[in-house]
Amino acid sequence: MKKNRLILYFFLFSYLFCFAQSNKIDKKNAAFTIRGSGGVPASFSSNMFKFGFKGVYEFDLTANYKLFDNFHIGLGYRQTLFKNNPDYFTYYKDPRTTFTIPYDTRFFVQSFILNLGYDHFFSDKFYITYNLQSGIAKSQFLKVIQDTSFYNRPYQSSDYQAPFVKAQSTFNFIVDPKLSFNFYFGYQSLLFNYDPRSSRMNQYEELRNKSNKQGIAWLSFGFGFNVLLDNKNK
Repeated sequence: MKKNRLILYFFLFSYLFCFAQSNKIDKKNAAFTIRGSGGVPASFSSNMFKFGFKGVYEFDLTANYKLFDNFHIGLGYRQTLFKNNPDYFTYYKDPRTTFTIPYDTRFFVQSFILNLGYDHFFSDKFYITYNLQSGIAKSQFLKVIQDTSFYNRPYQSSDYQAPFVKAQSTFNFIVDPKLSFNFYFGYQSLLFNYDPRSSRMNQYEELRNKSNKQGIAWLSFGFGFNVLLDNKNK
């Protein structure tokens, strides 16, 4: 929990810095923007989920409308994929048949986003976007090996639906009056705890011994773009 608070404090500090510093220039973004990004997620908590899964990819797309000044609101979609930790979960030996089965268990998340953001311009060519997002995340464990050992009982659903929150900072470089490219850093938390019985991996003692006091969360970083559909106010 302490690590999660540090991350949230980092983003809060970024927001306060954005409003407190004095070199803001009088520049407006477009009334309508399409913002997209793609990158890699890195498991952050719980420790049990962090041990069991590694990030593969993440991408999102939002359509946004400027409310006032450089504040905007939007709707969007994000897709995130994790795969079982290949350093530990490689092959499973079925006790009934003695067949060896390769692990390919995945955690697939679809996030339906309400996006609130602010564009802070430092120059005609550079601005930082601060975002706070929430919504519903539909999560599913895929390609689950159906282990039937005692530790995986009672069997749990492989599908979840729960709220999420995400804080993100994006560093934008304007290359055209209607286009900018960026890199971003974000933190997303799903408001439910990981249950290793859902992925049928609870038979591993090393996994069971990991802490699982926090909900599933991950850091993400990557690159993106902003397309301005109406730049009359820029």
